[in-house]
Amino acid sequence: GNYIQYDVPAENLDQAHGYPVTGSHSRWGWDQLEPNYDGDYRFDEFMLPWVTQAANRGKKVGIGFITYKGRQYGGMSIPSWLWAVDSNSRLYNTYTNDGWYVPNYLNRTYVDKYREMIYAFAQWVAANPTARNSLAWVETGTGLFGENQPAAKSGFHDTRDHIYYRDHAPKPGGGTGWGSTEWINHVNEVSSFYRQAFNSVGLSHIPIFTNIAPTYLNAWERDVISDHAASVGVGLKHAGLMADHNNAINSYSPIIKWHDDTTKAVPIMWEVYGPETTFGPQAEEWYWTVLAGLSWHPDYYLGTRGTVTYESHKPSTEIAQRYSGATLATTPDVWVALRETFRVDTWDRPVKGNYDFWLYQNDWDQGRTVTETNRSDVITQNVKNRLGLPVYNPNLGTAKEGWTTRRTSQEDGNPYMWFRIDDGYIYGGPVEVTIEVVYFDYGNDRWSLRYDSTSGFKDAIPVGSSNPWVQKANTRTWKTATFNITDGRFQNAMTGQHDFRIDCLNDGNEWIHMVRVRKAGGSAPPTATPTRTPTATPTTGTGPTQIQLYNGPNLIAYSGQARPIADAFASIEGKYTKVFTAVYEYNASLGKHELVWKQYVVGAPPFVNTLTQVEPWRGYWVYVNQDCVWTINP
Repeated sequence: GNYIQYDVPAENLDQAHGYPVTGSHSRWGWDQLEPNYDGDYRFDEFMLPWVTQAANRGKKVGIGFITYKGRQYGGMSIPSWLWAVDSNSRLYNTYTNDGWYVPNYLNRTYVDKYREMIYAFAQWVAANPTARNSLAWVETGTGLFGENQPAAKSGFHDTRDHIYYRDHAPKPGGGTGWGSTEWINHVNEVSSFYRQAFNSVGLSHIPIFTNIAPTYLNAWERDVISDHAASVGVGLKHAGLMADHNNAINSYSPIIKWHDDTTKAVPIMWEVYGPETTFGPQAEEWYWTVLAGLSWHPDYYLGTRGTVTYESHKPSTEIAQRYSGATLATTPDVWVALRETFRVDTWDRPVKGNYDFWLYQNDWDQGRTVTETNRSDVITQNVKNRLGLPVYNPNLGTAKEGWTTRRTSQEDGNPYMWFRIDDGYIYGGPVEVTIEVVYFDYGNDRWSLRYDSTSGFKDAIPVGSSNPWVQKANTRTWKTATFNITDGRFQNAMTGQHDFRIDCLNDGNEWIHMVRVRKAGGSAPPTATPTRTPTATPTTGTGPTQIQLYNGPNLIAYSGQARPIADAFASIEGKYTKVFTAVYEYNASLGKHELVWKQYVVGAPPFVNTLTQVEPWRGYWVYVNQDCVWTINP
């Protein structure tokens, strides 16, 4: 659910007062919690009143820690007794020589005493019923603002400290200037001892999060830190969610990799911002920001106050509340929001395609859609869709649903839109469902919905009509058509293993924003294992194999001989950035095989690149920075 950043529970931003909120959040400085001497813990004095206030209002709490707030917000949050014990636990910034000190994160006294404080906090939570029953999650504190950077590398205030760490800070073993390796080791050690602290007191069920959005020197640090976090049971918290992030493939790569639609491999949290902040999105963009985040099935949204207090934003925040933490067994429904990115510059690496929540729309036989938008701005104004037409359509109005959308394309023989329900939600029937379609009421034509029923393919009758079609009235507004189906089978039996389709009936195109499927009463679907249509198996043959790769992640099966990475990907050198695969390896300490992720990140040092060669008949995630053709030699 939704948590409010730096919440004041006494202000009653809670469900009892009509706000879509699960809990409160705050971060605490180490210097406040252990102020005067080693072991002077003040959890009861400073934390407990706040936790109790939240609990009395039916709210859970999320707690984070800070050791450095940067130049703009007060500097160090490590207690003064620490540098009295060990003067090297802080560093004088010799680059600026202006009297400013920064934490020495690599100092052993700093790390050991910080670990002791976190262990004491975990013990306090375990021993205090109010804290133990209220604490929903914990975010680690590593660097600036608790995030995974010692200091910010952009902006006026903290760049000076970033340069000091990079070029001048002493290394523990000698030399100056911290590299990625030193910083990664610190972050990973912090993640490990947070998790161990809570495991040691029987609180292994409480999620721990590391802040993965910022990096220190290199983007690949994010992947290495996230891989370690996931390996020790620490979740991923990202502070850069956007409706259409220009660098999403890089920035979100750990979440793309580690989220799992079904089993939730690690917990996920998005930190988001409301309109009261200088960079918070306005209402329509906030709506799409929420949908973007939900497509990776997060457990939490951590938002600023405006996400719940602004009436224009609260409806979208309610959507985040409704679906956060949902599983296939608990979700109120499944849906897909039809959209596309219009970021096409060479430096853009956005997420392409729809935002889906266990319902999928696929361009398939006679169902190749066309993307359009009601925005004409610097991003969209010169972009063309697949027909060579401008993506901007002034007829779409100004409502949030038209911010990005898809339509049928009867003009080139594509009157359909194809949809498939996740088999984990529905597979087989009879089952009773409600299907809702949000469409743009433009024109006076008709459209229909055909579905897979227990007696064959049928056209559904919309609520309020006796005809198996939807009649439009040209109101030029977004409307919802509802279909109550009692004999659904949805067993992937339609063309392309789909479950239903929308048909524009070739009398005018249809603009669709969202489709939602909700199980109702009636017979529960059987638990039979789906039978898939076999797909072609690639063969090596006698000549090279060519595979079309698209900007972003591509899941492929390698069909060539075993080769070193550089040799296997020689044909797309400079165009691929990362390669991932998962293999089962024997763990001698556990006495069993376990799934292990291996990776190759272009430009990363050898200790990062655990994947050194590709092998035949294995699946690989290949990330490329542009559309290209990969040639595999036999």
